[in-house]
Amino acid sequence: MKIEVSQKSIHSALAKGLFVLLSFWIVVVLIFLIVNNYTGYWRIIEGMDNTQLLFILFLASLIIVSLITMFIAYLNKIGKELVLEDEAITYKTGITKPKITKFPYSDIKEARTLPASLRFIDDLFSIGGIIIEGEKVIIMSGVFRPEVIVSEINKRVSVVKRKGMAIEELTKEVKELREEIESLKRGRISKPQKKEVKKGKFEIGPLEEGM
Repeated sequence: MKIEVSQKSIHSALAKGLFVLLSFWIVVVLIFLIVNNYTGYWRIIEGMDNTQLLFILFLASLIIVSLITMFIAYLNKIGKELVLEDEAITYKTGITKPKITKFPYSDIKEARTLPASLRFIDDLFSIGGIIIEGEKVIIMSGVFRPEVIVSEINKRVSVVKRKGMAIEELTKEVKELREEIESLKRGRISKPQKKEVKKGKFEIGPLEEGM
């Protein structure tokens, strides 16, 4: 089962960037209107209307934020990959020289969804992050339907751990059985020897010594 960062993560990242940017500019405009109301009309730059200047700055910031957000989201998409195998998870990171690491299910404590900022936007695109905790920690964001993936990983971890416990119990029972067999063998060997010693004592009595 291969798990990749969803294409929707780029859309979600762009929506988050625009939401933050719009919130910022709303605050800026409100502050500007309040200052203008108390101090009177003043130009930020001589020869240019304040409204035009703010609009130009808004468009410039909109383009820059959109490009940066989409670029980072795209790198995240192509730079991470999870593969759920029968006995372990294979985690690939990197673009030009990908690093591949295997995490056995027996070394994993649990998997859970990752809390994110502006979660409501991720929910609109049905994506989210997952975190896998164990000897090492794996964090992967922008995954489609993360709750389903977390459930599948925890299910596999539980199966592997139950198998390990069953093998340990079986090994313990086999060891105890061997110890019992060994003790029975030792008992059978030492029992006849005791009988022979007693028999020897009875064969040499006081009457025979007197004769």
